[in-house]
Amino acid sequence: MDAAEFLAWARPLAGGGAAARFFLELPESLLAAAGSGHFLESSLSVEKGFKPLKLALILADGPGELPAARRDAPGKARAAESVLAALEAEAPRPGAAAARVVLAALARWRLRGSLMLSLDFDPAAGRFEKLSLYGYLPGPEALPELLTPFGLAADAARLKPLAGPTLAFFGVDVPVRGPAVLKLYNKTPWPDAGLPEPARSAAPALLEAGPLRDVTRMTRLGTAASEKVYLGFARGVPLAELGRLRAFGGGRGPLSLLGEAGRRLKARFVGFDAGTAEVYFDASGFGPREDLS
Repeated sequence: MDAAEFLAWARPLAGGGAAARFFLELPESLLAAAGSGHFLESSLSVEKGFKPLKLALILADGPGELPAARRDAPGKARAAESVLAALEAEAPRPGAAAARVVLAALARWRLRGSLMLSLDFDPAAGRFEKLSLYGYLPGPEALPELLTPFGLAADAARLKPLAGPTLAFFGVDVPVRGPAVLKLYNKTPWPDAGLPEPARSAAPALLEAGPLRDVTRMTRLGTAASEKVYLGFARGVPLAELGRLRAFGGGRGPLSLLGEAGRRLKARFVGFDAGTAEVYFDASGFGPREDLS
């Protein structure tokens, strides 16, 4: 969805206060810094209704598909640095130093479209819980540089398989409390015989809503947390249709309400993490992704 569509979705849910105003002003400021070829994606936690809100600026194309004129990683890295500085003014973040090293590397690598910026906002508390950065690795040889700010350089040989052909992108979480966490995302085509719970149990229901395209496994490095699994739809599924599934409220849950409020909103993939399901959705109708609708 574009900035206007995002605001139409987020403004009624964000509440008031300075933090909410900052959150709602981000779409236009981030898009201005990032340049053309980007759009916004939104998510909500099914178990908590419409909270937390998430703003994400992501690419309309993969890095290899963007024309050379869109070498916009430095612009987006600067935008992310500005957001990080504003969040630190609100509350110091122990992981900020590691995140800044990653931002510097992204700007130096100058990959086409090498950064996604995601921000979790809790409207009830009126504060930002987590800033997340996502980028592409220029190649397996860059893995040690990525691992170093997280104290994981000695594990480069052991972790090398996670930076192979199936590596889609990496992520960095910067929470309001605790250190930054590095995440690696590996993507394989559907079907996948080795799905963990609860993704395995949810897959048949999701297939009722629409065909699945791929499976993405997220590994949090340096932590004991279980992997998170995302099941991606081959085409966007209207939220109202997904909301009719028993697993998502049987027509009475938050997805159905949101689907009625925004009929153009379509689910793109569903993430499963330690019993929690997250539905990632956007609005149909914008150029490069329209073929998936």
